[in-house]
Amino acid sequence: MNLDVKAGNSSGASSYSMDTRRVNQCSWPPRPPPAGQGPRCYARTAGPPSAPSPPTSGARGVPEPCALREAQRRNMVVKAATDLVVEFPKTEFVARTSDIANFDDTATLWADLAVTGVSVNVLVLNAASMGPSEPIILADVNGLWSEFITNNLVYLASAVTHMPGMDVAVPAYFLDQDVKLPSDYGVWAATKEAEFLHAQPKTIEVNGKTYPTDQWFNAPPNVVAAASRKLHLQKDHPVYITRQIIESQFPNSTYKYHNTFDPVVSTHQNFDSLGFPVDHPGRARSDTYYFNKDTLLRTHTSAHQAETFKADQSDGYLISADVYRRDAIDKSHYPVFHQMEGARIWDRTQYPEGAVADAIWADVEKLPKHNVPVEDPNPGIHPERNPLQEAHHTAAEAEAIAAHLKRSIELMVIEIFSRAKAAARKADPDHTDEPLRMRWVEAYFPFTSPSWELEVYYDGDWLEVLGSGVVKQDIFIDAGKPDKLGWAFGIGLDRIAMLLFQIPDIRLFWSRDERFLSQFRGVSDDLASLRRFVSFSKYPACPKDVSFWLSGVSPAGGGGHPFHENDFMELVRDVAGDRVEDVRVVDDFTHPKTGRRSMCYRVNYRSLERTLTNEETNALHGEVKKRLVERLGVEIR
Repeated sequence: MNLDVKAGNSSGASSYSMDTRRVNQCSWPPRPPPAGQGPRCYARTAGPPSAPSPPTSGARGVPEPCALREAQRRNMVVKAATDLVVEFPKTEFVARTSDIANFDDTATLWADLAVTGVSVNVLVLNAASMGPSEPIILADVNGLWSEFITNNLVYLASAVTHMPGMDVAVPAYFLDQDVKLPSDYGVWAATKEAEFLHAQPKTIEVNGKTYPTDQWFNAPPNVVAAASRKLHLQKDHPVYITRQIIESQFPNSTYKYHNTFDPVVSTHQNFDSLGFPVDHPGRARSDTYYFNKDTLLRTHTSAHQAETFKADQSDGYLISADVYRRDAIDKSHYPVFHQMEGARIWDRTQYPEGAVADAIWADVEKLPKHNVPVEDPNPGIHPERNPLQEAHHTAAEAEAIAAHLKRSIELMVIEIFSRAKAAARKADPDHTDEPLRMRWVEAYFPFTSPSWELEVYYDGDWLEVLGSGVVKQDIFIDAGKPDKLGWAFGIGLDRIAMLLFQIPDIRLFWSRDERFLSQFRGVSDDLASLRRFVSFSKYPACPKDVSFWLSGVSPAGGGGHPFHENDFMELVRDVAGDRVEDVRVVDDFTHPKTGRRSMCYRVNYRSLERTLTNEETNALHGEVKKRLVERLGVEIR
């Protein structure tokens, strides 16, 4: 949490920060302070005056001669904080006054902050300069004003100071020593700078709902903002069309479609209800976006599985939604993507005892047959690799469920790739169809057993399409449905859409460029018109390298954890957004004598919509280096 305060002038306009040192008398021109008192100060105002002039009532840039009493100063700061709450309702502002020219008073302030749980991670040292040597009235007004608007940013985590006009961070050695800040510095975190530096908000709002944050909070603004896009609900968007094709293979007479579940879920929904171990890597802040320790942005549609089972509204369901994960930066990964969760359920109480397996086999026979080659070399159940839930299912039941699952999924995949082939023939009449082949491989998921992945042979390689399995019975039991049993699957809509439409870069899904969106208009109403994406001009890439020594810990990954690559990826995304195409390691070196580890990453800057200038990419890359030092504590080489 930062101390966020602005001060106001007589006109009600506000500036970034205010020096709140005790002043007995403000004079014009200023006189030296009486013996034993700290240096004088003047309240900062919103902007520089147009010309130097003696003070008058309401003069800007310098105040009128006045006598300031402590009560007046306190009222001013409190009013500034009150005004800021109106301007920035999502940020908490704490107004505290202190005579920082008085050592004991300053010590009391910091002690009080510590007791109340306030930790300051950014200090803005306002008006941190000596000021002009001549009388103010004779000084150049622009030069005078520049002295007063000087803000030195001190980052406590990385122990460096950023001063105006300096391209590099200056090590703040005094932070490592048992000394106090200079008493002539007014210390506040200015709101705009704090927001720019990702100061943690007290609450965060998503889709009209407000959630508290705590030390687990790690969701950047661009990721949170994506929650409002809902690409899977935007008609004629490739993700929407892909969802539509899959839903067509699961009739709504049996399957209920859920497409509007909220993306913010509890850790219980996302992990505990699905049997994730407490030490599962997916729970780490390096992999998951948290608002607080109990609340996060869902990492998969399975987060809604238990609640949907509990609601018991149909014999099957499909859930489509946006999901969020911290991940690599390349053409096939994005921090926000889309999944579909599907399930088919049977109720033991609806059949004579021991007859549920026969009933499931009867449903298998109702499904269409196909003649596409499918490899399935492994046994349906393996006691070690793919075990039966012996306490809950018979082998016959598991085999019947697996048969229904696999036939249903195969039919869906055949539909998708048949449409992809038709689109390829439209794009190129000479296109030669490659026979579709599929294979099932054993897999592990915390919420199914036995489990399988389906792979498809496509463009000369086997591609993983989805994961699936027999639902863990504990999930049904915890949902209050102990007599239910069935299967579930999860599929990535973005990945399928990229194959279906031959979209080369996942960033395109988030583009608002009409050259992209217009290519899919009308397809939702006529799936037979589905066609491949036609690339528009590809703008040149601008690769830039950054090398650094690791510090051994990564604050962005959760304070004290080893450096995690996802922290670096998140930092680059934060700076460059969709102007970065991919990031990859080009060197990983450990010094043989010191044991220090050095990393070198290549950041490939490329916009989808225009050519980036070298000046732009230099500025972006410079900001990446700066934040690497500030946030991850590395040493640039």
